[in-house]
Amino acid sequence: MRKAILLTLILLIILINAQISLSQVFSKNKLNDRHFDWMTYKTSHFIIYYYPEAEGLVRTMGDMAEIAYAKISEILEHEIKKQIPLVLYKSHSDFRQTNIVLESLDEGVGGFSELLKYRVVIPFTGSMIDFQEVITHEVTHVFQFDILYRDMFAHIYTGEFLYSPPLWFLEGLSEFMADDWDAEGEMVLKDAVIENTIVPLTRLQDFSPLGSRVYLGYKEGQSAITYLVTEYGIDKLPSILRELFVSRTKDINSALKNTIGIDLEQFNKDWEEHLKKKYWPQISEKQNPTSFGKNLTDKSEDYSSVRPIWSPSGDLIAYIAHRDIRNEIRIISAIDGSLFMAINDSNIGDRYESIRDNGTGIAWSPDGDRIAFIASKNDRDILYIVNIISKNIVKKVKMPFDVAYSPSWSPDNQKLAFIGMKNGRTDIYSFDIQEGKINQLTSDHKSKTSLSWHPTEQKIAYSMEHDTSYKLYLLDLINGQNKRITCGDQNDVSPSWSSDGKQIFYCSDVNNIYDIYTIDVEDIDNMEDDPKSMTATKRTNILTGCSTPRLSPNGEKLAMSVFHNYKSNIYILKSMEMLNERVIFSDPEELEDYSYAVDDKPIKGVKSGLKFSPDVIFVNFGYISGGALQNTIQFVASDMMGDHRVMTSIDAVSLWSQPDVIALYYYLKKRTDFGLALFNLNEYHIEGGNQFWQRNAGIQTYISYPLDKFNMLELSVGRYLRFFDYINETGSSSKSDSLNVIGLSAVRNNVAWSYIGP
Repeated sequence: MRKAILLTLILLIILINAQISLSQVFSKNKLNDRHFDWMTYKTSHFIIYYYPEAEGLVRTMGDMAEIAYAKISEILEHEIKKQIPLVLYKSHSDFRQTNIVLESLDEGVGGFSELLKYRVVIPFTGSMIDFQEVITHEVTHVFQFDILYRDMFAHIYTGEFLYSPPLWFLEGLSEFMADDWDAEGEMVLKDAVIENTIVPLTRLQDFSPLGSRVYLGYKEGQSAITYLVTEYGIDKLPSILRELFVSRTKDINSALKNTIGIDLEQFNKDWEEHLKKKYWPQISEKQNPTSFGKNLTDKSEDYSSVRPIWSPSGDLIAYIAHRDIRNEIRIISAIDGSLFMAINDSNIGDRYESIRDNGTGIAWSPDGDRIAFIASKNDRDILYIVNIISKNIVKKVKMPFDVAYSPSWSPDNQKLAFIGMKNGRTDIYSFDIQEGKINQLTSDHKSKTSLSWHPTEQKIAYSMEHDTSYKLYLLDLINGQNKRITCGDQNDVSPSWSSDGKQIFYCSDVNNIYDIYTIDVEDIDNMEDDPKSMTATKRTNILTGCSTPRLSPNGEKLAMSVFHNYKSNIYILKSMEMLNERVIFSDPEELEDYSYAVDDKPIKGVKSGLKFSPDVIFVNFGYISGGALQNTIQFVASDMMGDHRVMTSIDAVSLWSQPDVIALYYYLKKRTDFGLALFNLNEYHIEGGNQFWQRNAGIQTYISYPLDKFNMLELSVGRYLRFFDYINETGSSSKSDSLNVIGLSAVRNNVAWSYIGP
């Protein structure tokens, strides 16, 4: 047993080093090249950690968090006794540099909460609506932690924290509280029900059975919780959580039996039957993608194909192809979908992480020679202009924004419009290709999703957050007029012009399904400055949903991305196949008051000092062979931001004079990571009349410097000492030796990961 404990302690050094070096082994490197001067701002139930560049979002975050707390507390009948730490990042690129968790965070992570310190960590991504939903979702998790485990460190000793309710319940409850049900969630769940690919709740202890369909797990959970509340009452939610609290293994089956009278298997059957009754009738009422238009990418093995755009000649279509977690631009025949060429980080000679597929995703120059897109590289966004014939980079521009996306070419080939966000403020900008200058075109700072430049005039159609939904706007670059052109309580997104500039095609989620609509420019010209109603034409009636409509240059075909069987494909619809149903949209008489915005007023924050708090405390006491008493204490602590990490392990045996000690410290705040390890380990053996004592002691330092996301330099220096004592019948003797070790390595990680491994 003693050798096993010693081996464990030695391995602990290796494991801690491996954990700190996680980025080089399991994911991309974290660069940590930004300085965060952390401040704190307190509300009734929260402590917000922020830095000066994020100050304009602090009051809004505090207000949203308090609203979320009041709602969750009332429904779950629970109060949290201590203030909850909220860590605010002004952008996702800043968020990806956090040390609160060590693994790399991809674009799909909208925030997280953690069990030990109740920290909630959230980036602002531009949308106030999304911001409120994410805050509510993550604060719900904190309530779950507090209800289920109460005194977390007490439960560490019992091992109860190793058990958890199923993930469908935890995530479903958080989504339910956030009221995060939209057309995308409806589309994904409906598709799974109709295609008979729903994964039963009985299999969703975690989301591993879903593979890449993790989002479906969230929506299944939310739908199940909504069904539970509808059928049995919202008061059953706190009752179920209380049942889970008293269950050491957090058994959802017994919790359901004791609250609603049926087990999980029966609940799942009832819920699935409810979904079939809801969605199956729509099969005969709407257009099924299997019999809709022409699918150009149905034989592709890609996870999804999105953001189509026509070549000016009309014979080719470019789109963004996702395969697992990588993406590239593909150019295919508009007739049969055959591949013409692919544009990715390998064949243009510049390594980036991912192409931004927000908004339009790709812009094709009017002269037909170039494609423009924005990609993320080393936590910075870069505008690429690529010649599609030579695949050479014509221009590469580092964007001075936290995030930039949705490029669209001007009709004269000279400029690119795009959406950029900086310090929480989102606006439209233009980039002059020849002069290399960026000009700001709007200054309202509201979230925008996509834009499209008029084919012949100095006008830009775009989608912007308006109250609690997105609406289309038209910006006239000549006279500066900025006019809302759609009405109603639905979301209107993805505008694009017909080649003659007489119509705008767009997607609208009327009845929670994204279909394609058009609005005539003639009707726009006759609108008031702030219209309360408008007329549009419905063009599709799709069963699941679609996005990014693009009319061909000759006006005879429409390209779009259509969702089916948990995959988006590029479809072509002939103009004669489109609907021609006139629809009138009107604003609700009473709009919901949703006036959140970036606040430029200064706040009185307090400098956040360095303060350690425990992450793990483990104590073990027992007997070992020879009648000796053994006591093991392991302690892990870190500061609030995870920049400083300390680990200590002490293993003492009553018969020995010196305990085994390991002490580790890591400093991760800068781009260069630094680590220090001290250890003193003992071995004691008796063989016949001979006694043997060995003590191993030493110090090791570790320094790593990431050159970029894929390459890292590492240096380690250590000194190791060994002391030997021998005792036998003839006497005793002692000796010692030492070893100095230095290591230097260069690590390149170009592993491409899928959802199941490298």
